[in-house]
Amino acid sequence: MSATAEAQGDVRELVENCGSIRVQQVLEKFGRPAAATPTIVRFRFRAHVFRIILAPRIQQGGVRWFIVCPGCRARVGVLYTPNSFEEPDLRCRRCWDLGYRSQLR
Repeated sequence: MSATAEAQGDVRELVENCGSIRVQQVLEKFGRPAAATPTIVRFRFRAHVFRIILAPRIQQGGVRWFIVCPGCRARVGVLYTPNSFEEPDLRCRRCWDLGYRSQLR
């Protein structure tokens, strides 16, 4: 974290400094589910296995897939874990109150 951010009182962890799992990674590994219904997959991340729920959103022209955050149950595109944790705990950006480096300016 920059000295400027600390001086301004912004001590939030940054997205750029966290490990992450993107919905695209999950879909590339397992393929798109055959049916447009919520699907549970087991995903290995940092030597740990997580149950990830894929949730569909039907849109004009097809289905868009999201990951369900285990913390707040929101549909998101990315789950994060702060690198300071020894054992990863995957949550969305809002659950961790993560900021972006560009917000520090």
